[in-house]
Amino acid sequence: DWLAPELKVEVNGSKLTADISKNITSATVTVRADLLDECQLTLANPYPEMRWTHGSDASLFEEGAGLKVSMGYVDQLAPLFDGEVVGISPSFPESGTPTVTVTGRSRMHRLKTSAGSQSFAQQKDSDIVSSLVSAAGLTAAVDDTTIQHEYVLKWNQTNLDFILYRARRIG
Repeated sequence: DWLAPELKVEVNGSKLTADISKNITSATVTVRADLLDECQLTLANPYPEMRWTHGSDASLFEEGAGLKVSMGYVDQLAPLFDGEVVGISPSFPESGTPTVTVTGRSRMHRLKTSAGSQSFAQQKDSDIVSSLVSAAGLTAAVDDTTIQHEYVLKWNQTNLDFILYRARRIG
């Protein structure tokens, strides 16, 4: 029993019930350094109920819902993903059971919105990062940097790309 794989999924802080979990046919978590973590859950969505797209639970995985995934073996689960739902893709094959794939991304995806330009005057890198992260509705754990810059320009970059550039620049 100790080698039996186990999956725990939480949506908006609540663990999925066994009735829902039994419909998960596949779970993938991708964690990459300096990139956004991603999670994909595929659920059977059998006809005629089609619970995840047309039925009573269609709103369970709505965009923006908190999503946490832990994987491992019985009584030894490791948290692998903590983010939010960013997309739902139903599939209605010609033959076979319809499915729905729920895609989640790290909340840092909010910093990866369209590129733009912005200037910062008389600020430290830590202040700049804190303001960009806060504007995205996130909280940053930032070490205070000591150098105050007279002028810093973010030129046609996403906030995430700019933050990573500034971090690499100061080591």
